[in-house]
Amino acid sequence: MSIHYWSVDGFGVRFDEIKDPDYFEKLVRFLVKEKNEAVLETLKRFDDEADAVFDEEFDFDRFEENYEWQFGEPLEIELAQIFFEKFGIPVIYSGVNDYRESALLFTPMYPWDAVFKKYGNVTRDQVVKAFEDFFAEIGIEDVRIDYQEVEMWG
Repeated sequence: MSIHYWSVDGFGVRFDEIKDPDYFEKLVRFLVKEKNEAVLETLKRFDDEADAVFDEEFDFDRFEENYEWQFGEPLEIELAQIFFEKFGIPVIYSGVNDYRESALLFTPMYPWDAVFKKYGNVTRDQVVKAFEDFFAEIGIEDVRIDYQEVEMWG
């Protein structure tokens, strides 16, 4: 068996570049506000109500371990669908099962005509503004929105 490497390119945000020490807590709280089913299901495993994540004593480390054990993927994967629902711009979560080497990316696909017919003529400025607004809603102000490359393997 061999290991193959490839990269995924696009325009967006790498999670390893977010320096906010409270990032994960803000992400979980945002997903609870959005009524994300995977997050709410994980909270049920704790026998916690969704509002528990707003308590200062909530154990976010334990939550993260349980979420990843239950779903086998990082919590950030839930963001792509919410982003699309809010802004109508298709993005993908790209990365290995480790948020430190992952990103939320707008990756224009071929054929170009099909993309623009379905989603309109999305400009760079629209994508940047959508990412800024999205991460501001999560509570993260300082994100680098730019061309990104995420290395994959399998």
